[in-house]
Amino acid sequence: MAEILALLAEGGVAVEAGAGVEGEVLLRKGETGAGWRSRTAGAPRINRRMYLSRSAPPRPVLAAHYPGMDETRHLPRTLGLALRWIAVAGRDRHDLDDPGAKRLGCEISGSCAEERSVSAALEKVANEVGNGVSLGAVAIAWALQKSTYAFPIVGGRNAQQLEEVLKALNIVLTPEQIKSLEGAAPFVFGFPYLPLFGTDPALGDGRGNFFVSSVGTVKFVKAPARSSLVLERTSRLLAYAMYQCGFAGIGGLAVAYALSKAGQRVRVLEKNNLNVPSGGHRMTPNSSKILRQWIGEEELMKSAVRCVRCKTFDLRTGEAVGYIEWKPAVIAETGGDFLLMHRNDLVRILHRLATDAGAIVDFHAEVTSVQQGTEEDPKPAVTLATGEIIKADVLVGADGCKSLVRKVVLEEEDCAEPVRMTLYTGVIDAKDMVTDPDLAPYISSDEWAIGMSPGRCMMGHPVAARTQYAIHLFYWDKLDRLPQGGEESWEDLCSIDGISTSDAYGPAFQTMLKLTTNLIRTQWKNHENTVEWVDSTGRMVLLGDAAHPSFPGGTHSISLAIEDAVVLGSLFSHLSTIDQVPSFLGAYQELRQRRCELVMAADVSNARMMTFPDGPLADKRNADMRAKNDDWDEGTLKAQFEEIAEIFAYDAGDAAEEWWVNWGRFSAAARERPSMMNIFSGITKCQA
Repeated sequence: MAEILALLAEGGVAVEAGAGVEGEVLLRKGETGAGWRSRTAGAPRINRRMYLSRSAPPRPVLAAHYPGMDETRHLPRTLGLALRWIAVAGRDRHDLDDPGAKRLGCEISGSCAEERSVSAALEKVANEVGNGVSLGAVAIAWALQKSTYAFPIVGGRNAQQLEEVLKALNIVLTPEQIKSLEGAAPFVFGFPYLPLFGTDPALGDGRGNFFVSSVGTVKFVKAPARSSLVLERTSRLLAYAMYQCGFAGIGGLAVAYALSKAGQRVRVLEKNNLNVPSGGHRMTPNSSKILRQWIGEEELMKSAVRCVRCKTFDLRTGEAVGYIEWKPAVIAETGGDFLLMHRNDLVRILHRLATDAGAIVDFHAEVTSVQQGTEEDPKPAVTLATGEIIKADVLVGADGCKSLVRKVVLEEEDCAEPVRMTLYTGVIDAKDMVTDPDLAPYISSDEWAIGMSPGRCMMGHPVAARTQYAIHLFYWDKLDRLPQGGEESWEDLCSIDGISTSDAYGPAFQTMLKLTTNLIRTQWKNHENTVEWVDSTGRMVLLGDAAHPSFPGGTHSISLAIEDAVVLGSLFSHLSTIDQVPSFLGAYQELRQRRCELVMAADVSNARMMTFPDGPLADKRNADMRAKNDDWDEGTLKAQFEEIAEIFAYDAGDAAEEWWVNWGRFSAAARERPSMMNIFSGITKCQA
């Protein structure tokens, strides 16, 4: 199993953290120069190293070493600039279980007692961690927990060695294990630290020392502890996994990326995997610009379709009514685009972003219960179906409309009443539409089609780079021959039988329904506004539909969840102490709650408008949509922008940073200097 050659940035200097390979031993063989006084600044001394293996002859390596580095090697850690690997990286390790290595070591040059002690300590911790982790993985895990911004550059000769190294991401060392590693051998600070301080300069202030007191008092402040976070995303049934009411999976993965990018260690717990029944979504400019910032325009448009207008029809006859167009000049002012996407494409984008940023995503990890922290142990916890209990400093509940976390936050059962609206979601293969002259224009257009009729509405648009066509059917109230009902979830699959032959649809819409073999049925339920998004301990917070259950199939459900993630990530990028967490979570709710209520109200209002009964309201709606939109003057453009600016032009990141500049940075806790030496406590887990 490969040990690691880790290069840690040390004040701009690459420091080699050498470690042997199982069956190989890295030994030093002499050096030129002896003692600090005998070295000329900048003059290199040569280390001759022998790489030994039972399967290959000795391989000597000459490495130039500039002696001035010895005297400055502690400055990066002391000043909070970087972290030196020291002996814990496993340098000069003997494989104590390899007789061949011992024999070769005796023949060439044995390592000192200090190095053998460190090797033994590393092996002991590796055995405690289990799962066959290498000593190098333990060393990298130590480095990651000792510094907020440590970037090990790992190397290996094959994929297996790199996979072994990556196990470090799943290792969380206990304080006792860290103490045993660092206490395995004395750490000598050397010149000029011992004459000035007599110990680790971070532990003393130099008072009473002639050299220091002659120029002033130097006071070192210990770095605050860094928090770990858990995002809890639980599910009970198959399709409930990442596709719950309000698309909590999307919100959970988005916040996992945002928090990882902000420097937090995040783990996602998900009962199932990414492959679940799903449909299409609309990405409004306020969320599409976030995705564009995260992955770039080119990557985003590989799976998205740009929407230029919404075209309306009479659902019963198929007759065109009018259209609502978003002029390019208006959309440009919002900073984003109106995009049409398949949910699975969006989930895969967010999953890749989160994991590339360092988040750990665990599939098939079902959460069965959630517990608040106590005065003795303030960390919240979740219990998995396996019986495993996971604790962390912060728990983010992104578990959708039927949230387990919300019940704990509210400290009571969540009441939800059916609203007599059922949504059906489906997808059609494009190849089944392009050969039909009535359907081909729908899949080839840049339009979002809406069929309107009393009590029912059908929406459709291309997704997945036009390889599929997504449809949504909205049914209000009880209608004849309608299989009403269903659960407030996304796993209730039903047949199209009994719907597609209805005379309530025009010919083209009926054909679309017949091409949709299965639909996902979702019942909309009205939840009372969640007054509190943060629990009484200030360590648990709700996100997405867990905080603000949205309108199923609405235009803004996904956008709100992604905005939540951006705000939370932006706030936590300023985190320097765990004491700031309650304040940041309170600010998150303050920034998000009112906006979510306004946007969701607009979603419901627009959906109801498409299902007006025949009469004056429907006639007025149709007349407005039939009005010519071809000759827009500057006043009309301005009026449209003012109408949509509050929703589409909103920038979640700017809102969070404005709060930080105006309020957050003035808090007493926030004035502490952020450190690169924060130490993780708890378990680095989160759930999507």
